[in-house]
Formats: sequence, C-alpha cells, structure tokens
Amino acid sequence: MKKSEKNYQLKLARLTDKHKIVTLRNASDQVLDFQSKLTEEVNKESLSEARSAKLEESTNSKKATDKNDIRYYLSNKQETTESAGTLTNSLKRKSELGYNITEIEIKADDEKISIEKQKFLEMRKRNIYPLCKPFRELSKEDAEGLFDEISSNTNIVVELPNNLKEYLKELFSGNIENAMSKIEIPLRNPNNLSNWTREVCRHFLLYFNYGGLQIEGDEKTWSTQTVYRMLDLFSMFFRKIISGVSFGEIINEAQNDRKYNINYTQKPSQSGCASKNDGVMYQEEVSTLIYEQSFGPTEFTDLHHLNDIVKLSRNGVDDLNFHFTKNSNCDVTTAKKLKSISVHGYKYFLSIYVTDLIRVETYRMYEIFSCKIPISYSERWELFNIAKFGALLEKLLTERQGVKEEMCREQVLNDDKAHSVQRWIKIPDNSPPKVKRNK
Repeated sequence: MKKSEKNYQLKLARLTDKHKIVTLRNASDQVLDFQSKLTEEVNKESLSEARSAKLEESTNSKKATDKNDIRYYLSNKQETTESAGTLTNSLKRKSELGYNITEIEIKADDEKISIEKQKFLEMRKRNIYPLCKPFRELSKEDAEGLFDEISSNTNIVVELPNNLKEYLKELFSGNIENAMSKIEIPLRNPNNLSNWTREVCRHFLLYFNYGGLQIEGDEKTWSTQTVYRMLDLFSMFFRKIISGVSFGEIINEAQNDRKYNINYTQKPSQSGCASKNDGVMYQEEVSTLIYEQSFGPTEFTDLHHLNDIVKLSRNGVDDLNFHFTKNSNCDVTTAKKLKSISVHGYKYFLSIYVTDLIRVETYRMYEIFSCKIPISYSERWELFNIAKFGALLEKLLTERQGVKEEMCREQVLNDDKAHSVQRWIKIPDNSPPKVKRNK
C-alpha cells in the first residue's frame, strides 16, 4: 500500500471512530450523516494543506497534494457518482492542477461497485437472487453451481397481432398532422389490446403536437404524463383482469400485516414507517402489479435506481408470501407458477420485472422487457414497444389470475401435505422490538 493511501485510510478510520459510524449496509441514515461530517472536516483540512502545498516545491509536497485531492474527491462524492457534467468539470480542474485523474477514477469505480454489492447483499439477506442488471454477475458468483437452475425459464415473450402491427405502421407512416387525423378513424374489429394501444398513441400524439412532454419535471410530473396514464387506460380496457388502480405512495395488502412485511424498518409501530409504491394495480381488490419511478428522467441517480430495485424485489416477495400464506396447502408446483409483476421507470426507460419462487426459501427477480418512452414524434416508432408492454401485461395478469384460482382450489382439495408450499417459504418476522417506556 502506498504511503499516501495508508495515510488516507488511517485518517478515514479516525474519523469513523469519532462519529461512531455503523456499516453502510445496516444504517443508510447514519452514513448520510457521516458523509456530511466527513466532508466538512476533510474539506477544512484539505483547504489548509492545499494552501501550505503552494509554498512547497519538493516531490513530497506534490505527492501530498495528490493524496489530499483523492480524499477531497471521495469525501465530497454524493451517492454513487457525481452527475456527468459536474464530474467532467471536476476532473478537468484537477487535470489543470496536475492531479492523478486515473487514480481518482479508479477510486470512484471501486466505490460504485461496492454500493452495488451492498445492495445485492441486502437482497440476498432476504433469500432473493436478482438476475437483472447490474446484479446478474454477482448472483452468478454467489449461486455457483446452482446458477443455471436459478436463471432458467426466465424468457417471457409476446408477439403483437399482425393487424395491430399494420395499424401502427399506417398510423405513423406520415407526418404528425396525418397521424392526428388517422387516430380518429374507428378501428376494424377492435379488442382490448388494440383499443388500449390506440388511446395510448393518442395520448402521446397530443403531447407531441402541443409542446411535448415536460422532461425537466419531477418524478410525479413524469409519471403523470406517461406511466400513470398508460396504467389508467389499461385498467379501463382490461376490466376482466384488473379491478382498479391507485397512484401515489400506495401500500400493498401484504404490508398491512407486519409478519409479511420485509420492508418495515425496525422502529416502534407508532412511527408508521413503511416502504410505499408509486402505483398499484389490483385484481379482485388485491394488489397485483407494483410500479416504482426512480425520479424524473433528468434527475436520475444510480443510488436511487438501485434502491428502487431493492424495494421492488422485497415488495415482490411480500406479494408472493401474502398469497402463499393464504393458500399454504396448495401444491408447490402450482405456487411456483405465481409471478409478482413490477414496473420500473428510470430515465426515459420502462422495465417489467418478475419475481417468483425458484427453490426452497429462495426467490428470484428478473427483467423480461424494457423499452424507451418516446418524447417526440421523431421517436414515434418506440410506441410499437409500448404496445408490446401492454401485450405483456395482459399475458402476465391473465396467467396470474388463473394461477391464483388454482391455488385456491388446491388449498381446499390438496391432501399431499409433504409437497405444500408452506414447507417452501420462510416468512421473516420484522416486528419492531418492544420499547420500554419510563413511567
């Protein structure tokens, strides 16, 4: 270890002891407080050392400056990385001062990897294997010889009907004025999917024609303009598989019972602190699809994105366990067919995740579809993929409805207790510790 690196580690250790920091894995609130205090102290020291360094011309002085710069950069680094523009300007200034940019970039990359691994371990602690990016390779390393089994049968696809493909080709074959005119023509032999697709296209065409989407808006603004409208229209046209939809910090049914809720923090019950969702769709008044948006498209941060993946994975397991415990006598072969459905918005993209039971007390979450939300008429062909998004939801929700009905039947009729799902699951007890109150 270089002397400069050793000195940095010793300084970091002293500051850690001083602020009595617990590990990042178990206390994100304390870490944020630590980062703030660490930044303040190191900034003061760095400023003092930088002023002294200007008066020295020796090689040792140059090395000390490099060391201070690395520490200054890392201590001021918020979440996983700085935004692209800020980071570019920062590195440019450091280059002009003669700092070692390569070493700084390595430090930043190492820190990002460590955050990803920390989030991965949070999911593995709950017996979840995340097979989506950026966690797939970590799952492969962790599962070792079982990875092929854990990652099998994750390909869920759907094809658009030919008549719907032809309709979209004709709709977008001209300029936006032609498209606005064609969208008013009645559909031939319409069904739920074609009606939904037409109204979603109408929604986006109106935005394209009258000023465009507010891409600089916040998370709620972006969701209202895009995914909220898509899901609302879906609940309108697919009433046989969807009973309703709610938006804005919604708690699903599984979280109402503390023993199911793996998101509930270990705090006194009166705190009411629970992990909520940006949107929930329902079947028979029970939550069946969870939506989470990671900020607005231009506010995106890696840490928020990773945290939302962790939230969706945990809420997905909550959803499964909610049904498994209600139908604990059903056969495990049937239970493994039940899929929890999550929709994740980040930047300009939209993904569908599926969570299911794969082994004894082992769950997995994987991405089955991703598409870009178009923001202008020049990107109108992306609406083909938005139509596929709707077709996939229809397929998943229809299959889920059938599996739940089969689980209910087996709950009453199954006599084979040895292969019931209750032997395959483990419900975490997250009830907060009892607090002694002073009389």
